[in-house]
Amino acid sequence: MDLRLQIQVNAFNGAMRDMAARLGDAKTQQRVIDYEVARIMEKALQGTKAATVAGIRKNHAEKQWTTFNQKHYKLSWHFPNPLWKDISEMRKRVLQKKLAARGLSKRTWSELGISFGQHVKAPEYVYNAVSHGHTGARNVGSIRQPSTKGYGLVITNSSPLLQFSDARRAFFSAVAGRRLFYERNVAMGVFNDLKQVAKKYPGMLVTP
Repeated sequence: MDLRLQIQVNAFNGAMRDMAARLGDAKTQQRVIDYEVARIMEKALQGTKAATVAGIRKNHAEKQWTTFNQKHYKLSWHFPNPLWKDISEMRKRVLQKKLAARGLSKRTWSELGISFGQHVKAPEYVYNAVSHGHTGARNVGSIRQPSTKGYGLVITNSSPLLQFSDARRAFFSAVAGRRLFYERNVAMGVFNDLKQVAKKYPGMLVTP
């Protein structure tokens, strides 16, 4: 973790301790942290890039070369009909696999939320993203650390896909944004009224 991100995470951790203290008996520290980290996952998921259907189709159509049966073919060549049929069918399968895998980088954030019992909202294509031999669940994990001094949650997302999807910036922005959201609510007096807290934090199930 780089220094700038570490600073943001430390500030967020402080905000979570403060929030738990303000809510007191209305919500446990574990519920507060799990809920807030899941919201970070949602924002990180939104900011993580995914290819568009149109982009995938355009890239596929513009390919000039393909490999079939371990041989390289230029698609502008003239082929015998049986060979061209086989190549065309192979290319259709490849295209369908690429379309099916769209959103795998985003899906890792959803799977990370599942690892600590939280639902992370995402577009349907993200939930349905699949790739043979790959599962984001292998690359994410969380460890709950309850203690007499409080509650900690350690999360990891080591998916190799993240380096191609601007995910680090998305996570940084999500952590900073969620902390600022809390600080604005404190400044506005939201935490003086649990009914207002319930409106600002839907799903955390604060009991007024």
